[in-house]
Parts: sequence; structure tokens; C-alpha cells
Amino acid sequence: MVGLQEKKVKSQERSIRSRIAVPILFVLAIQTLLYVVFLSQGGIVSHMDGNAFDIFSRQTDNLGLYFDNEMIHRWSNINQSEEEILNSVAEVLEENGSDYSDIPTDAALNEKILSSAAPHIIELLRRNSVTGAFFVLDGIGVAGENTEGNRAAFYVRDNDPSTFTSKNSDLLLERGLPAIAKEQELPLDSFWSALIYEGDENSFFMRPIEEARKSSHPKSKNYGYWSGPFRLSAMDHAAVAYTIPLISADGTVFGALGVDLSLDYLTSRIKMNRYSQGGEVTFALVKDEGDQTPLTVIAQDGELLRQYYATEEEIRISAEKKAQNSEVSILDAVEQGKGGLYCTIHDIKLYNTNTPFEQERWRVIGVQEEHTLLRLTRQLKLLVYVISLITLLVGTVAVSMVVISITRPMKTLMSELERSNPLQQVLLPKLGIQEIDRLSESIEELSRSVAESASRFSKIIQKTNIQLGVFEYQMDGSLAYCSEKLFDVLCWQNEMGGDRYLELSVFLDRMKELRQYDTMGDVSTYQITEKDGKERWVSITSQADGNTCSGVAVNITSQVAARKKVEYERDFDPLTDLHNRRAFMRELDRLFQNPDQLKNAAMVMWDLDNLKYVNDTYGHDFGDRYIINFAQALQAQLDDNCLLARRSGDEFYMFFYGADNREEIHRRIAAVWKQIEQGCFRLPNGNDYKIRASGGISWYPQDADNASDLIRFADFAMYSVKHSTKGSVEEFSKEDWKRNALLVNGQEAFDRLIDEALIEFAFQPIVEVESGKVYGYEALMRSQLPQFSSPEDILRVARSQSRLLAIEKLTIYGAIKAYARMRAEGKISPDSKVFINSLPNQSLSEQELDQLADQYGGILSNIVLEITESEAMDSSVQSRKHIVIREKWGGQIAVDDYGSGYNGASVLLHVVPDILKVDISIIHHVNQKADNLKILESIISYARHQGIKVLAEGVESREEVEACIAAGVDMLQGYYVGKPAYEITPVSKQALQNIAAIKRSSQKMF
Repeated sequence: MVGLQEKKVKSQERSIRSRIAVPILFVLAIQTLLYVVFLSQGGIVSHMDGNAFDIFSRQTDNLGLYFDNEMIHRWSNINQSEEEILNSVAEVLEENGSDYSDIPTDAALNEKILSSAAPHIIELLRRNSVTGAFFVLDGIGVAGENTEGNRAAFYVRDNDPSTFTSKNSDLLLERGLPAIAKEQELPLDSFWSALIYEGDENSFFMRPIEEARKSSHPKSKNYGYWSGPFRLSAMDHAAVAYTIPLISADGTVFGALGVDLSLDYLTSRIKMNRYSQGGEVTFALVKDEGDQTPLTVIAQDGELLRQYYATEEEIRISAEKKAQNSEVSILDAVEQGKGGLYCTIHDIKLYNTNTPFEQERWRVIGVQEEHTLLRLTRQLKLLVYVISLITLLVGTVAVSMVVISITRPMKTLMSELERSNPLQQVLLPKLGIQEIDRLSESIEELSRSVAESASRFSKIIQKTNIQLGVFEYQMDGSLAYCSEKLFDVLCWQNEMGGDRYLELSVFLDRMKELRQYDTMGDVSTYQITEKDGKERWVSITSQADGNTCSGVAVNITSQVAARKKVEYERDFDPLTDLHNRRAFMRELDRLFQNPDQLKNAAMVMWDLDNLKYVNDTYGHDFGDRYIINFAQALQAQLDDNCLLARRSGDEFYMFFYGADNREEIHRRIAAVWKQIEQGCFRLPNGNDYKIRASGGISWYPQDADNASDLIRFADFAMYSVKHSTKGSVEEFSKEDWKRNALLVNGQEAFDRLIDEALIEFAFQPIVEVESGKVYGYEALMRSQLPQFSSPEDILRVARSQSRLLAIEKLTIYGAIKAYARMRAEGKISPDSKVFINSLPNQSLSEQELDQLADQYGGILSNIVLEITESEAMDSSVQSRKHIVIREKWGGQIAVDDYGSGYNGASVLLHVVPDILKVDISIIHHVNQKADNLKILESIISYARHQGIKVLAEGVESREEVEACIAAGVDMLQGYYVGKPAYEITPVSKQALQNIAAIKRSSQKMF
């Protein structure tokens, strides 16, 4: 019999082991297989390959963008030098009674030309930070010598553009006559020569000349040429050059001007600006002639091209071969059996279309070997395969050990049970396994009576610290059993103590009195008020089994408190106790799901001003107090139809909704603003610090019908305030939004406006009150491009690109030219002034001013230069303008829009103008606004004392004219006198008669 029982036990062990081990091992095998399949078929490898290709491509693009900027906007920017050289050559020819036809044969003339141009070439070298600059004449350099193939030239080098000495001792003369070298204090290079010789190596300066001569109307910018590497001599360092032909005003091509960059210098630029370090990636600047020709490597950093290609003639890029799902090209070295070699390309657009050299492309390429580029992917695949295998092996061993550890104690327990006497109390050994030991205890408890078991259970519960009580009753009975701790948990009186029975009706009534808070399934949560007023949370679980209902009540106050704390920390800002951004957005989304409750709504973005000042001056503790006081000011006006939250450090959201009209919200915002203005807090020094803030408002549904746009527009309005009238609240303006879009999209149009001078001028008359005649005309710039609706648009884009000087040049040159044309055509009398707007911090160069004087010297005394009050003034620039306009030209200076700009009265101290133009904001309705009239009279009083004439801008009605003349203005400008027009028309006789009559009437009054 014993033998048979042992066989049964062994059979059960095998069954348990197999039932546990087989499913777990099966799951491990499936999991390992899924890992492998997911890696190979899930697209991770191809995605990582794509990431590697993208990162590689972006590195090349970053380097390419550097060369884009340097080659196009810096190194080849020689327009100013071209103009200087052309002027210099013209002056030398005029002084010597020669013309351009003498250059090919007159060596002495050429020496004078080069001598005159040498300072400009040196300045070009310095300004453009290049390694060389040259000026080549298509003519002989030394009289009496064989002229075939040689050219007169001035070629200077700077092997280290980063250093500079004032006496040119860091420069070397490569080509040019010794006399010029002596004049400019230039040392001669070891392979110096007086002339430069035409040849294959020096086609860099002849090709632009030859191509330009093929055109009947050549323009130098169309023939700018970037050459391949060349050497002036066998000992010279290789360099590339950018060359343009020099073309006289009559179309004669007489020479070339350019700069060079040594290959060593270009290589150093690649090293300095590359993002990948080390030898695993090679970056190169190359020249591609097209037509399947090999690449010409200009400069490179890395060894891969040298390792894979014996000569440059082998380097070709296969246009048909691309890496999978990538724009990365494959070099032909792959087909040559030299391994995988990938390259990325960034094209540098140096030439415009329809120009002679447009087929020649310059590129920045990055080259990397396949095993290096895709190393991470390959390592990941190997790692996953190894880990999967190890996981499978370790899992198999672990499962075997777990199965053994589970079944062995069970075998021991079964053996003890088999040996025990069923007539005696069962006592089983403890095996140290919680589940099995509990099973043993349960078996032992079966030997005791039911009453003793119940009593024992109650005592155990009493001895624990767990707030848990139990109850049970028969649904058709009259009593309900309640454990002693049930009374404690539910805060019921228990005068008798211990476990007890309650009348079932009493028990059910007490249960009904509990305040139910939440119910989920069979578990209900109740909120109970304790004797001391504290709130307690109790969870009651009940279950009916036939006619018996039993349940458990547990005190879960600590769990609920912990949950509420987590919810609070999740949704509230700890400093201000306001909602945080996440909670605000959640509530906002809830509101917008039911738009009917929004009605009229407004999003207000608040920004606390001067927080950084408070933090820096008094410490962050006071900065926190500043934030808290501001939050309290906002909370003072909080109601059910308003959401308030702290967005970030010094920014707050406020959303008003449910209003019948916008005026109601305006009143609520005004109340908030009043609360802010009254707010203050005490500083360490005992002084009160006023709260200062800026705000932006966007309206629902007028500005936007969704939450994200409302926030974006309010944020835009707030930051517009921060950068203009800080310390106020402004509403969102779609016009301002559109104008800001111009800063992003208007760059190309602005470049075209400057390059092609696409502006014209409208002239508005200015009448002198005393004489009743036209004193002059203001030249008002107008754009010919639809992108710029006003001069302010042009100035905003120019300011964003730091190109205000270009606008200054365009305005001054264009206005003077238009005025001169009007005078020549007899449309403007010779004694009429022209008022030209000028930017306060921009000034033309001495050479440009001299050029204007040479070209328009006879009319410059009629210029009145208007200094606009658009920004703070630079006193040094104003002083220079004062000297040029007044002392050299004999013109006048006026201050424009006085009373509306940044400088205010201080401008009169710095400029001391001849004419003061009072802004339209003061003149408009001056006859109706007493304050405006007082300001005007004060300005006139000061101006009279300083000998300054006063001009009233923007007069539109007879009443405004009467008020201005009565106040004492000297000149009038505005629609009443005449509107701006491209063609000059006489001022209305009626207007002039009215002005004269008003003047006479005003004089009689005094």
C-alpha cells in the first residue's frame, strides 16, 4: 500500500512540473522569436539606417551653409571695390587726357592706374578677409618689353587674414611694379614678378574678360567667375579666385578685379566649421564641371578620398545610385570593388541662370565608409540576437529551478499528511513558503470548532493596527453581526464594547445615514465627519451569497489624502496655489467641447514686469513674494466664469467666458487691471514696490474659434506690448500679425527692392505762411513691389536684416535724382526746397558724399534733410550730418514727426534743427483739443527763442489751418495744401488765398 502511494506522489510531481514548466518555456521561446522577428521585420534597422543617413546629410548641409554665406555674401562681395576702382580709373584717364583704348599699349598710363587703385585693392583684401586680392589690366605693364602674354597687374596676398598691421607689413606683393610696392610699404614675395602672364594657370582672370566681350551690353555681375585651383608660379601655394570683368560706362572691358582664397585657408575653414571630428568622415569643397567629368577637389579635411582614389580623375558621383530611403549618394568606388563609400552633397549656387558659367557647380560633399556610417545598426542587431539567446538559456534554467523549489515543499507537506493521525489534532511543519504555510494553517484550523474560529478571527483583527471591521446578517433575519472594529471605523457608539449584534433595522438605518461619496462596482466610498470635525474616508465592500450578506469596512483616509495630494500637486502651482498650465488646458478643452457656454469670451495673457530686476536686486525670496502678490491681485476678481492659471515663471493665463457682450468682459478686465495697479508689497528697505504688468487680449470668436489660436494671439499681443508700451494691456491686432509675417516672408522682395532700386517718389508741397508761396516739396518714398504697402514695412524688414544703411543710400540718391529731374523738366522752381527723410543712425560714406557733391553740387543747397524720430539718435552720426548738410552743402536740417518718437525734447539739444516738423498727432483736430494747442504753442515758443521755423504736418481742414497760423507756425503741409503726387501739380489757388486771408486776419487780431 505504501509503495502504491509513493508512485502516486511521483506521478503528481511530474504532472505539476510539466504544467508549470512547459507553458513558461513556450512563452520564453515565443518571446525570443518575436524579438528576432520584430528586429528583422519591424523596420527598426532601416529606420536607424535612415537616421544615420539624415545626421550625415545634416552635417554636410551645415558646412555647406557656411560656405554658402562666405562665398556668396562675404568673399565675393566686391561691388563696393568695383565702384571704387572704376571711379579711380576714370579719374586717372581724365587727368592724363587718355581713354580706355590707350590701356593695351600705354605702360606708363597703366602704372598710374595701378598706383591709384592699389589702396582700394588692399582695402578689399582687408574688408573681405581673403588671402589675396588683385587688379589686372588688359594691357602692357612695362614699356619696350615683349607684350605678348603679359599683363599689368597689382596682386597682393595675406597668408593669415586673421591678423592685421596698420603698415601692411603682414602683406606680400605677388605681382606689380616695385614703385607701387614702395608707395604702399609692401614687402615683395620670394617669387614676385612685375607682370602677370596669361596662360592656362591664369585663366582665372582672362575667362571673365573674354566672356564679357562676347556680349553687346555686358554687366560685370553676370560674368563673376570662381576659378579652379591655380598657382602664380611653381613655388606658389595653390588658390582659387573669384574674378569679375571691369567694364567702363561705355561698355569697354579693360581688366579684371578679384580675390583669391588659398587652398590651405579653405581647408582650415572646413576644419573649423565641421561638426564631426576625427578621421571617420571626410568633408571636401569640390568643383563639378558637369557632363560626367570627375570632381575637382578644392579643399578637404580627412583621408577617405586619398585612401580610395589614386587621382582626382577617378572621383565621380553616381546620380542613379542612392542609399535606400535616403538622399545619400553612392560613390563610384563601390563599383571599383573598393568597398562601400557614401557621400552627401550640398550645392552652392554661385551663378545665376543664363550666365556663362552656370554649368559649373561648386559643392560641399561629406564622405563616409559604409561600415562606419551604419556601425550602430549592425552592433544593435548582433546585440539583440545575443541577448535573445542568453535570455532563452537563462530563462530555461530559472524555470527549472523554480519548478523544483515549488514542488519539493509540496512533496514534504504531502508526506507529513500521509503520516498524520486523522483522529488527532493536525500539526504541520512550517516550510518557510508563505502560501504553503498558510495552507497548513488553514488545515489546522479545520480541526477547531466554528465558534472558536470566529472568536479567534475577531481577536486577531483587534490586535492589528489595520482599521478594518466586518459585518454579516441574514436578509430575512432580525440581527446583524458587527465586529468591534466596525464601530471604530464607522465612528458609531459602542457602549458595550467588543463584537456585538445590532437590530437589523437599526444597522440598516445607520448605514443609510452614511454620506456616500463614490461607488464603483461592489465597493462604495463614504465620507464621515469625526467628533473633532475631521473628515474620514471609509471603503465598504459588501456581497450577497444567497440569503446572507457580508461585508468589510476599511478606513482609507490616508490613501485618499495621498491621492488628493498627488492630484493637487499635479494640477496646482505650489507657489501661488493657482492652476498650472496642464490643468488650465484641461479645463479649457472641457469648455470648448460645449461652445454654447462660451458666448463672448476673451483670453488674457499677463506678464509680470520687472521680475528679473526684483530677483537680481532683492533676491528670489522677494521675487516669489512679487509673484504671489500679483497672483492675489488676479484672484481678487476671480468668479465662476473665469479660469486663472500660472503659465510659467512670470506669465499667467486668464480666460473670461459666458458674457452676453464684450463690454461686460471689458469691465471685468478693467477691474482686474485696477486691482493690479493698487497692488504692492514691502521691500527689505521698508519701501512699497508697486506691481507692474503687461497684458495681451484675444477675443472669441472674433479673433479665433479655438483655444490654441486664442492663446497664440493673446501671447502675440502681450509681447507686442512688452516691446512697445510696456506696462499696459492691448488687444490682438490682425494688422500687426500680418506685418510681422512680412519680416519672415519679405526678405527676397527686400533684396530685389534694393538690388533693382524699385522705388519711386511722390512729392507733397509745403507752403510758407508768411509769403503764401510754395516753400518746397517733401520727397516721399513709395515701393514698386506689392509686398511693401508703406515705407514703414520696408524699414521693419531692413531693421530685422540690419540693412538700414542700404535704405538710407537708396532714399538719398533716389530723392535727389528725382528732384533734379523735376527741376530739369521745369516742374519745380529752382528756389524750391526738397525735404528728404534720413535715418538718425545711418550716414553715407565720405566717398559717397563726395560723389553726390560732384554729380549734384548745384542743387545740394536746396536740400532739407529730415531726421526721423523712429529710434534713439547717435550723436556722432548727427554731428557728421550737421557738418555735411549745413557747412559743406549749405542745406538745412529738419526734425520730422516731432512729438511722436523716442527722443522727445532731447532731440532739439542734439540736432538744433533749422525746421521743426510737428507730428500729425498734435496737429489733428488742434482746433478742438485744448491740450494739443497748448503743446503746439509751447513748441513754437521754444522754437522762436532758438531761431527754428515750425512746420505743421497733416493739416486737413481750414479750421486746423486757422488754429496753426494763430499759434504762429511758419509752414503748412497736409491734404489741405496738397496730396503727394508723382507728377507735380500747382497748389490750389483757393487754398493759397485762404491761407493768405487767415494770415491777415491773424495779424489784425494782434
